[in-house]
Amino acid sequence: MGWDVVQIGLRHNLPVHDPFATAKEVAKRMNQNVRLVYWKKYEYDMEKNVVRKAKDYKLIELGKFEVNNSNDYLKMTVSDYQAHQIQELVGIDKLRKATFVGEFADLILRSDTFELYEIEDNEETLDIRIFKENVDLDVNIAGRWHWWEKAFHSTSQENREWLHKYRMQIYKQAKMFGCNEVIICADQGPGMSIYDNVNFPADKLKEYACSYQYLQESTWTEESEKEDWKKHAKHIMFSSYFKNQLGLSSEDFVEVIYDDFSDIDNKKNKIDDELIQGCKRFLDELKRVEREKKKKEEEERKALEEREARRKYWAKKLFSHGHQSITVIIPEDSKLKK
Repeated sequence: MGWDVVQIGLRHNLPVHDPFATAKEVAKRMNQNVRLVYWKKYEYDMEKNVVRKAKDYKLIELGKFEVNNSNDYLKMTVSDYQAHQIQELVGIDKLRKATFVGEFADLILRSDTFELYEIEDNEETLDIRIFKENVDLDVNIAGRWHWWEKAFHSTSQENREWLHKYRMQIYKQAKMFGCNEVIICADQGPGMSIYDNVNFPADKLKEYACSYQYLQESTWTEESEKEDWKKHAKHIMFSSYFKNQLGLSSEDFVEVIYDDFSDIDNKKNKIDDELIQGCKRFLDELKRVEREKKKKEEEERKALEEREARRKYWAKKLFSHGHQSITVIIPEDSKLKK
């Protein structure tokens, strides 16, 4: 089985305490209809306080959240929904005293689950898992980990474009769930321990990866080989590749990739700032033109009032002495001729 590339988004901003609110947010952010479901795994006899493992699991629909007219729906499964409902209905103390019939029936007592939600599509090509703080982003990477890791050793235009393409896909998926950082590793090898602990709090998971603690707990390498492995197992920032700052030797290999997208965000913010400033300059110019227009209109209005006032003044002079005939000589440069 090959090593696959996995991406863990840290610190999502989904309302995971509420399945219905989470489904609504997922539908809106992914712009896809969502069907919220859970598996009915238990049969509970409240009168006898007996819990049995269901013979056949049934998928129960909790609701649909639609954002378009498509007939396609993502399936979002709530982990251990039925167990939590029974716990709330009966009370955990009474449930602990129950008689459990069948293997694993006592799992109903479990208070904490691994992932909280799982999102799948109809083609079964998508499998996003949501945890308390993190998200298994499930961005499909063509090729296995070895192909992906090998690309960081080359600065060819083809590799740069290939890595940039997938980085932007990871960026889009991470931002959709509110994640500003990701850890990228393999789902097997020493990095598997990172992936297996994706349910850790975000800061703890990051420290677990950064400190090589995963390597100490890994059974993929012999104890005698771990120091040499650590020497050549590199942790890199994704952006460092595009800045030609990696400096990998022929013996080095990339084991963990971090990305906080700061260079992408800074570039986007710069573009946004330029757009804002451009719009501001455009609006300022419109205001200036409008002020000039009003100023000109005001000047024309005042000039018209002055001409009208002079006309009335001379008309009054001409007819103020019983309509006596007088001759008024108007100089050539007089404003009355204008």
